[in-house]
Amino acid sequence: MSRIKLRLQFDPGNLRLLEASFDPMLTGGCTRRFIAHPINGKRFRLGTSLYAEFDGRYHGEWHGEQHLDGDTLPTAR
Repeated sequence: MSRIKLRLQFDPGNLRLLEASFDPMLTGGCTRRFIAHPINGKRFRLGTSLYAEFDGRYHGEWHGEQHLDGDTLPTAR
């Protein structure tokens, strides 16, 4: 392979990956297209576990000895 063209398509509402297509240029100049989709409808966003900023907070912040917190988001169907 000498070159790969990659296209990623995201849901604009939540930035989840909807489709990835790969167009490798093979030796000799011919190209092939490969398309990948998510395997199932299960969704997990690390931001809800504070791995990304959420409500102005981050994963690993100290909130005191007795701090207990959690969050849920509605599941898209």
